Amino acid sequence: MLFVHIPKTAGTSFRISLEGALGSGNVFYDYGVSSEESKGAHFEFMYGDGGAKHEDLRLLMEKYNPSLLYGHFQAKKYIDYFSHGQVGMFFRDPVERMLSDFLHFKRHLGFKGDLKDFCSKPAFRNRQSWFSTGIDIQKMGFIGLTHRYDESLKVFADYTGVALPCLRLNAAPAQQIDLSSEELRWLLDANEEDIALYKKALAIFEERIHAKPLSEHPKLIACINLIGNHIQGWVVSESSCEWNPWYHMYLDGEFFVSFKADVYRKDLKINGISRSGSAGFLINIGKTKVVSRVDICHEKHISTSFMQMDLANR
Repeated sequence: MLFVHIPKTAGTSFRISLEGALGSGNVFYDYGVSSEESKGAHFEFMYGDGGAKHEDLRLLMEKYNPSLLYGHFQAKKYIDYFSHGQVGMFFRDPVERMLSDFLHFKRHLGFKGDLKDFCSKPAFRNRQSWFSTGIDIQKMGFIGLTHRYDESLKVFADYTGVALPCLRLNAAPAQQIDLSSEELRWLLDANEEDIALYKKALAIFEERIHAKPLSEHPKLIACINLIGNHIQGWVVSESSCEWNPWYHMYLDGEFFVSFKADVYRKDLKINGISRSGSAGFLINIGKTKVVSRVDICHEKHISTSFMQMDLANR
């Protein structure tokens, strides 16, 4: 998964929770070339002397399952090697986020100007839109909202199968600030794009949290091979190769496992099967199991969405 950490959106709390759930060795960080958090075996693939090698980084991540790339970067930096459904972000009310950013710069980073100065600097304006560059958030797999953090964790668990504790870390001391109408106007003017983006993120969040299962699903396109005691292959939806839903596998008519098809495969990217190449899977079915047929579907027991493969004749 690719997680873009927009500053002051509860990203630190979320990151620590993910480390606990996945293991710190499975989380790769990109917080800039000078950040200690970015150091590690993956550093050369992001900032090495030979230039960025993002495909090599993606291949390295496949050795860790599950794995996550997390940090302060624009979505477009790595989107070529992740499906949109593998991307996640938290969003926050733009005025609140920028005010929190301003106070953080004042307290910890030596910013000497006032709020007007801060709002006038291009680097601080519309930050959520800047980090989102390169992706349509409507296609994004996970959208969280800072002010609905608990609900966001539930949405994340439903989407990924990973349940996270609700931590509240790196929160600044409570500080009541009474903004004048002029100060509020500075903040609003500095976040016109972010305000529109946040409204869209909020609408998507509401839509997803109240969504009901569909009675029918798009047709699946897939390829399966039985290799020893593993089933290897790829699967995408006919309507979109970007979404990353749960798939359900049946072996000889009996439910076997639910899985995500998100393994990076260079051949899928080269051949145009998946824009990002992240649509593969490899599932261990056990040493003694004999399989003659595999069925894959979007939802359990919905036969209209099945992709069927008879292995007996292969």
